[in-house]
Amino acid sequence: MPSTINRLLDKAVAGERLDSRQGLQLLESNDLAALGRAADAVTRRLHPEAYRTFNIDRNINYTNICTSGCRFCAFSRPPGDAEGYVIDRDQLYQKIQAALDLDGDHPEARRLSGYLRADGKWLEAPEALQLAEARLQAGKVDSVLKDLLPALAKHYCPPVHTVKQ
Repeated sequence: MPSTINRLLDKAVAGERLDSRQGLQLLESNDLAALGRAADAVTRRLHPEAYRTFNIDRNINYTNICTSGCRFCAFSRPPGDAEGYVIDRDQLYQKIQAALDLDGDHPEARRLSGYLRADGKWLEAPEALQLAEARLQAGKVDSVLKDLLPALAKHYCPPVHTVKQ
């Protein structure tokens, strides 16, 4: 392996940033074993625990339309944008089924709060930003949550405690 590649791998293992040209050099080096050893060294430095986990997460984006205007993501589109979309129920169920086909069902998670069952499918509950968006459309966050409570009470495995208003 050329010394340039060794220097780049040493730099990466030390935690230094590589530019895109240097990354391309590593990619084109074709030394998968050396790249793997360097990646393992970085992983062990960043995560010294005796175990590693790997997770493929499936977040189903039913829309990319957002009114927040933040610069956090490049994914969202403002209302009326030509690239904005909202998927229909059939598309949603196809995406859910695709996740389930890849063993994306976690029965043990059904006992955790934050999951809703909609038409027999387990879905993650709305995030705070989605509730805030719903508040803008519906009027109040508490009214949105109040609308969710019957679904939560019906479909949670543990009992749902009454929320005092």
